[in-house]
Amino acid sequence: MIKLSSFHNSCLRRICKIFWPVIISNDNLCRQTHSKDIIIILRIPQDSIPKTALRWTPRRNRGRPKTTWRRTITIELAQENLTWSSAEMVAKDRQEWKNLIAALCPGVR
Repeated sequence: MIKLSSFHNSCLRRICKIFWPVIISNDNLCRQTHSKDIIIILRIPQDSIPKTALRWTPRRNRGRPKTTWRRTITIELAQENLTWSSAEMVAKDRQEWKNLIAALCPGVR
């Protein structure tokens, strides 16, 4: 509980742009931000809005994930039965790397 409370207060200090060496008590910080101590929020009933917001986890976007360079390379390496670490090992040998690239990209010089 103490770690959560100190994290909450440090976030409030960052939001209010109160940095060291300015010293402000946690009570004054709560009064200045018109907020309650996080411990009080943790003790409120389960169906209250602040408690729901505290436990909320956002959903990821719907649909297919975006095609990134890394995902594309991972798929191509999987087609050649390679992992990232094995591809790094192959990249150390120039001739082996050229052979791998030729296999992944036929027709491209």
